[in-house]
Amino acid sequence: MNEVRFAKLLAVYGAEPVRWPTEDQAAALALIARSGKAAAMLAEADKLDRAIEASSPHATQETLARLRRQISADIARLPAPSPCPRLFGALSRLEPFVPAGVSALAVLTAGFAWIIWGSPDQSHIVTGLQTLTFLGSLL
Repeated sequence: MNEVRFAKLLAVYGAEPVRWPTEDQAAALALIARSGKAAAMLAEADKLDRAIEASSPHATQETLARLRRQISADIARLPAPSPCPRLFGALSRLEPFVPAGVSALAVLTAGFAWIIWGSPDQSHIVTGLQTLTFLGSLL
């Protein structure tokens, strides 16, 4: 640990050693013990930490309660969201799948139509026996 690294450590984590990374704590504390400049940097960072803490607003319980009441009242004044239009009839069962994409549904529909009605030219379709024979030849 050197003074440049220690300055970066103070800038990022502040003057409290408990906030420093555990792998840097021992080296930083050793540097403070042997270097007056590092001790002065720590004192300056501690002063800055205390100034930041003192400038932070501390809300009282009454202030927080008033804020919660105001937010609740503002939310109560908002219009209620309108319900989403539901699909009708048998299509209502497909409603959970709509966010996944209508295009996926279109592809599935086309695939099922192909399976049910088949292709007009059946000569290029591979039978199950041909598929098993081909797979057996690969093994």
